[in-house]
Amino acid sequence: MGFAWSSKKTPLRERLIATPGPDPVRTGDILLLADFDEDLFSANLTLWKAVAIVTRANTVYDGWTETSIDAFRHNTMDVCQRQYHGQRNYGFDKRLQAAVKKASKRREIGAESRVATVLDIMGIATLQSLDDISAQHFSSGSPFEKIILDQWYEKNSVL
Repeated sequence: MGFAWSSKKTPLRERLIATPGPDPVRTGDILLLADFDEDLFSANLTLWKAVAIVTRANTVYDGWTETSIDAFRHNTMDVCQRQYHGQRNYGFDKRLQAAVKKASKRREIGAESRVATVLDIMGIATLQSLDDISAQHFSSGSPFEKIILDQWYEKNSVL
C-alpha cells in the first residue's frame, strides 16, 4: 500500500505550458510561394512565383480561384507568411470575401494584380500602379514600391 503522491511519475515534472508552435495562418495573411529549390530557401533572399491572401480557415485566394492552402503550396515547404496585424473587427471576413469577388471579375489584369486589388479594396495596401505587379512586390524584402504593405504586415516568416 502506498500514498498517491509517492508514485514515481509526478505531474510536477511535466510542463505546465506547452511550448509555442508556429504562428497560425489567419484571415488577411499573405502567403508567398518560393520559386526555387528548398536548399537555398530563406525568408528574405527569395524569388517568389506566387502570392495568395488567406480568405478563411485553410483557404487562400491566389488571383484566380479560392483554393486550399495545401493546394497552393504544391506539396512543398517553400512558403513564407506575412502576418496581417491590423484590426480584424466585426465584418472583416465578409468585406474580404466581397473584395475577392469584386477583384475576380477583373480578368484584364494578372493574378498578382487581383490579389493587390483585394488589398486595395480592403484599404490595407497603398497601390502606386497595377502595371507589372509580381509576387516579389508582396515580399517584405522587396525593393519595389508599387505596393506598400509595411504598415499592416509583419516581415516574411517561414511557414
